[in-house]
Amino acid sequence: HDGLSGLMEFALGTSDAVANPLPVAFLPDAFGGLSISLDHANGADAAALSAQATRDLSLWEVPLELTSRTLLPDGRLRSTWRPVLLPPAADRLFYRFRTP
Repeated sequence: HDGLSGLMEFALGTSDAVANPLPVAFLPDAFGGLSISLDHANGADAAALSAQATRDLSLWEVPLELTSRTLLPDGRLRSTWRPVLLPPAADRLFYRFRTP
């Protein structure tokens, strides 16, 4: 077991019976920041994922924009988000993915 809920496994298109690595990648973007990508199920509307970001782990209010969505060979999607407002270089950003 990988510690993810059954709903999150459904949203990711993975099995809750198998320990899977979290399909997340951080990529440098064209604006000098980092974008975050997640591979997830295509058509799992009942478990729509949202990406959230915070500077302090209490208020998840840093706005993110979806910059790309790509269909993968296995039928899943790769979605990529980046912060709308880049924080000062000294700031940290924490990310999480939520299901409804």
